[in-house]
Amino acid sequence: MRKSIDLISVGKTLKSFGVKGEIKVDIDELFEDYILESKVLFLNVDGNDIPYFIDQHREMDTLVLTFKDVHNPEQVHMLQNKNISIDKNKLPLEIISKWEQSHIDQNLTDYNILDLNSNIKVKIRSIEEYPGQMIAIVDYHSDIKTIPLNENLIININHKEKLIAMQLPEGIFDL
Repeated sequence: MRKSIDLISVGKTLKSFGVKGEIKVDIDELFEDYILESKVLFLNVDGNDIPYFIDQHREMDTLVLTFKDVHNPEQVHMLQNKNISIDKNKLPLEIISKWEQSHIDQNLTDYNILDLNSNIKVKIRSIEEYPGQMIAIVDYHSDIKTIPLNENLIININHKEKLIAMQLPEGIFDL
């Protein structure tokens, strides 16, 4: 049975470059080597994620790509300012882990935090950026509490269940 594709956004196409069908792209550094090795990425064109295969690349002030079957500026023009995604299922676990930690603040509102030490479960109201870390603002017994979203405290993030399993310091809900 074939695994479904789980696309994650890793960058954006910028402007066409030159007359040979090249395009400048802005890709998250974490994924750049993987993309250049795998030679495939997905561009969202008219609401559809379409695979494009990298023919050549070169580094200038930004990364410049040439796609197979895209050979002139007119074809590239249609690909400008498009979201770039890759299949998360094909990424090495190390990259997935780093990505999840660096994007912990994205879309976690309405997730629940389960403290494995106290078995207390709270819902995230919002995420705020404090110096050096992200903080979850949660409701606990009609009080607002702050929970540090520190990678050393997070055990697992289950996106399907919208649940973050954590091992929080004893007494954190008593503060």
